[in-house]
Amino acid sequence: MKKQILILIILCVTSFAFAQDPIVFEKLYFSENYPFGTGARCVAQCNDGGYLIGGYSYFGWYQMRQLLLKTDSLGNEEWRNYYGTIPCHDNQIWDIEQLPNGNYVCCGSGTFTEPSDNDLAPWNSIIMSVDTAGNLLWYHEINLGQYEKFNSLIINNNKIYCAGWADEPPTKEYARPIWAICNIDGSNLQTFTPEYPFQQGDKIIRGICKQNDSIFHITGDMGNYSFIISINQFGDTLQTKTIGSGYPSQLTLYDIAYIDGEIICVGLINENNIDYEHSAYYAKFDNSLNLINDYWYPFENEEEVMFCKKVLAEPNGDFIIAGIIGTPDRDWEIWIKKHSYNNEILWERCMGGGPSGDELQDIIKTSDGGYVILSTSRSFSDSSVICLVKTDSMCNGNYSSPVPLLSNNLNDVILYPNPASSECYIVFPENQESEYIEVYNLTGVLVLRFIVENKKQTLNISQLKSGLYIITDEKQSFTKKLIINN
Repeated sequence: MKKQILILIILCVTSFAFAQDPIVFEKLYFSENYPFGTGARCVAQCNDGGYLIGGYSYFGWYQMRQLLLKTDSLGNEEWRNYYGTIPCHDNQIWDIEQLPNGNYVCCGSGTFTEPSDNDLAPWNSIIMSVDTAGNLLWYHEINLGQYEKFNSLIINNNKIYCAGWADEPPTKEYARPIWAICNIDGSNLQTFTPEYPFQQGDKIIRGICKQNDSIFHITGDMGNYSFIISINQFGDTLQTKTIGSGYPSQLTLYDIAYIDGEIICVGLINENNIDYEHSAYYAKFDNSLNLINDYWYPFENEEEVMFCKKVLAEPNGDFIIAGIIGTPDRDWEIWIKKHSYNNEILWERCMGGGPSGDELQDIIKTSDGGYVILSTSRSFSDSSVICLVKTDSMCNGNYSSPVPLLSNNLNDVILYPNPASSECYIVFPENQESEYIEVYNLTGVLVLRFIVENKKQTLNISQLKSGLYIITDEKQSFTKKLIINN
């Protein structure tokens, strides 16, 4: 009896462990119609468990279009759409969020305006919304300068807040920060281009974070200095902070986050910008923008070029810092470090190693406790491609260096009946080698796993609730959607 109870406990613990295993994968996304390359800028997890990637594709000089690419929870492409008018040399999507109604809002740069004669279309700031199939619902094309973009956005209290910069405004002065506020349906748009008490020079916003529903913080750089700006929900400037000691040193901040009463900014620092030596740097500030402390990582290779690009706040006060490091022979590799609230490094990871560079673009926390790392890579094609890596909570996964090409045999496996109730069948082709069949729900949680015993495998799904599930194997070499009706 005791032995039976022990076996039952082991089975229950094992089943629970399987049910909590996060999805891990790596995927590449090429562009057939845009041979000069496809690039990524941002990624967001959708409420169906999948991901929406924003970026660009281009097939020649001034032939760039904005790109949105939707995947399922396993990273398999569901649709992609292009936006913007050409000829234009900076149609890009820089940030994405999903709205409460399920639609998406994006910000970026480019134009929907038709050019006159053969001139280039203008490079303006863009805010746009699409539905769950990528159909354009509304957009604002805002002309606040000659060259400009919105590169960060936040959704708060049914309003959209976008931040960016405008270069060479009509007064022919330097670039300056800009932001816009509108309702989530695109109505009541307000734009802001205020002046700030900073030195002369380009002032470029890089990131925005929320302290609470009424206070936001924006960071960016201006020449050899960087800055933080606090604004309220109406767009009014509350306080400003100039950071850095000036020439010959350089301090550039790329991202910002708010964690338990502290503002964390990340970027690079160089004590003498005559020397091409950049250290990865981050700093913490209090709510009044007073410096608490700052840190920079020691160089990790002979190139002595390393900097932070993204900071990600964790609910428990820990934080992730991710960036890129220069290599002697292949441009960039990606590094990721997790810190405790008191700045202790908990773990470190590195991704890359292909024949060319892999440049980090974004990192997000996923609903199953893991991470998604988005990069633009030149290791797998003559042109750039998008690389999406999904890891577990320790940033472990099946990613390799370089990432292998995707399998083209995605439709050889047969699943029936579909919809199903208590059981269904998987039929494998002769060349299919799988050890397990895995069933995931739409939040990316593994709910069932079966050992593959035959080329026609029976799946007992009677314990699952009605809904949509993803069927795959341990290598994600195929995916099938299964509808369960109980």
